Amino acid sequence: MLRKHGLEDKRDLTIIEAEFANMNSMLLSGKVDLIGQTPPFIYDPALQGKTRRLFTMRDAVGRPR
Repeated sequence: MLRKHGLEDKRDLTIIEAEFANMNSMLLSGKVDLIGQTPPFIYDPALQGKTRRLFTMRDAVGRPR
């Protein structure tokens, strides 16, 4: 999906690992620009009000058959 949006690893971004519980605060504080998030963390009202969704898993892998 990153390549679909014109981004290339090592050229345009650096991938780091973090615990899901810390990702929202890292994004909101500007330490990272993009996170992959899962429930229940995705339902944080502070996150929803200040961010936008780039894509979903359904966009990446398609609908189940």
